[in-house]
Amino acid sequence: KSRATRNGAIAKRRAWRVLVLSAGEIAVSSFIEHAAGGQLVRLVDIPVDKLFPDGDTVDRIKKICGINFGWAGPAFVASGDLLEGWKDFEADRIGFALTPEAKRVRERFRLVAFAGELAIKRGVLPWQPGAVLEACEELFATWQDEVATTDGERGIANIRNFILTQPGRFEKPGDEEDKTLHREGVMRGDYYHFFPKAFAEACDGIPPDVVKHALAEEGLLHYSEQGRLSTTISYQGKKVRVVSVSKDIIADADDSIEAEQPEDIPF
Repeated sequence: KSRATRNGAIAKRRAWRVLVLSAGEIAVSSFIEHAAGGQLVRLVDIPVDKLFPDGDTVDRIKKICGINFGWAGPAFVASGDLLEGWKDFEADRIGFALTPEAKRVRERFRLVAFAGELAIKRGVLPWQPGAVLEACEELFATWQDEVATTDGERGIANIRNFILTQPGRFEKPGDEEDKTLHREGVMRGDYYHFFPKAFAEACDGIPPDVVKHALAEEGLLHYSEQGRLSTTISYQGKKVRVVSVSKDIIADADDSIEAEQPEDIPF
């Protein structure tokens, strides 16, 4: 009956987009082990250390929250064009999203950071400007580290992040000899050709061989030497051994957020 109108027709459903904060003792991922990535980005698992010294402190906070609420809404309404401010609040301020799923999660942290910083500006929160943004940056980075569950996956994420954040360190066709500072490799055709030392740096603590095998399994590595998973290119008149990573490694990071996300409107 609750789903039908008086004449028996299906009633229009009412729905709200909400953010859920849970202190669940068991990770959501434990319940959805076989779920697609889209399910795991709806309830985001973030490991958090113990925040409060005892149960009494928690009870006091609950009591205070039950008394003090409803201040932010009126302050936001008085802030003028919220949508305009949202459009100017770039997602990259939260951090680089390394996968399509990460982009969706980043949008949630972007909304929290935007609302928190606006609350600070309007005097609702007694914090310094930038405090909420900094917290969201740290939480998003923690989440990305957590979802990369193996050394190989973390290594691929590190390589992708290196390319996205430091594209100028790869020499491109037509570059002047001294244009590329701190040259770490060469970009030719469909590959980023890393010099071995630079590749090890980009792995950021993950053994390079582990990362190369992971890249090869994903079809992201071109190699002619099976044992070394490397190849050689001509560079400045010499044959140089390189680790050749496909440009497809950053294709996911360039994809737009899935269509179910409302275009530039978070509320």
